[in-house]
Amino acid sequence: MPSKIFIENIIKLIEEDSDWVLTDIDDEIEKYKPKLDSSIVKDILMIFEKYPKFDFGIPGSLTHFIEKFENVYAQELILSLKRVPTIHTLLLLQRLINGTNNTAKRRILIDIYDKFYMKNNLSKELNDTALEYISLNEEKEKLILLHKIIKLHEDKKDYNKVLEDALDFISENTGDAEGLEVTESILKKWHSLGIINQNQWTKCIEQSPANRWL
Repeated sequence: MPSKIFIENIIKLIEEDSDWVLTDIDDEIEKYKPKLDSSIVKDILMIFEKYPKFDFGIPGSLTHFIEKFENVYAQELILSLKRVPTIHTLLLLQRLINGTNNTAKRRILIDIYDKFYMKNNLSKELNDTALEYISLNEEKEKLILLHKIIKLHEDKKDYNKVLEDALDFISENTGDAEGLEVTESILKKWHSLGIINQNQWTKCIEQSPANRWL
């Protein structure tokens, strides 16, 4: 059976761990991929579980290969995380989140970090990595929301409402440099176009942390 031979070959390469191991894995994928179906996703994820310290790449050819099986990949990854979470499969979850545009689906995937990691007795390395991704996603969610609010009001040409929302965002997220840059770029554009006047611009400067727009 091609899938069995392929997995055996990959495991052998990992255990030998030669200087060219990742190149050899690439060659095996190219050789066998026409003969493999979606059932290989679980097999490869179990390799990630079995060899948590092995460097598969960022994300590596095995990851790129199984990501193509979109019909089963997400569910199999979640099941793998339930069985044996690893640093590499945490990365895969984050890649899945980054590639998901649907807000509801993103939220479900983000919540996996809390469900599978914060309540389990895992290594400090795993917990620290999970916390890092949780923090990253929280910031991204805020920026996505800010973009949506601004776009909605901008489309309606309700600039006063956008200005109000932008200033609220500044007040509530003073530590979020990326969010401030988003707001700054919008307000700068409006000021140059004459949409907001000098008094409003001055108000923005006064309310921004450390007068960063001076």
